[in-house]
Amino acid sequence: MEIFTLPVWDPEWNNADTVTMIASVSLTVALIAVLEGLISAKVVTFLSGTGHSRKRELLGLAAGNLLSGVAGGVPSTAKLSITSLNLRSGARSQASSLVCGGFSIGVAYLTLPVFSYLPFA
Repeated sequence: MEIFTLPVWDPEWNNADTVTMIASVSLTVALIAVLEGLISAKVVTFLSGTGHSRKRELLGLAAGNLLSGVAGGVPSTAKLSITSLNLRSGARSQASSLVCGGFSIGVAYLTLPVFSYLPFA
């Protein structure tokens, strides 16, 4: 079983309708991710009293989503709820996001056997 594979492009997708549909959905998801990223940055700036760079925020978000899309992953956003929770809990560095992500992965790993009992749709 391969862990990392690139998505395969099907030749049947080479028509205008499919490309238009993929482009419109991609642009919509990108717009939502950008808006959430900017809103999250503005809220954190307000709550913490620090500044942020819109260009760096958007560049990082765009680069991460492009690389994720190439690898077949899902798009990411700034996660406003987690960011504000970290800030209100006293976190002052980016390490808090890594701890939160590690905790989320750990909980998902520990509860994974429970999901095997759910029926398929």
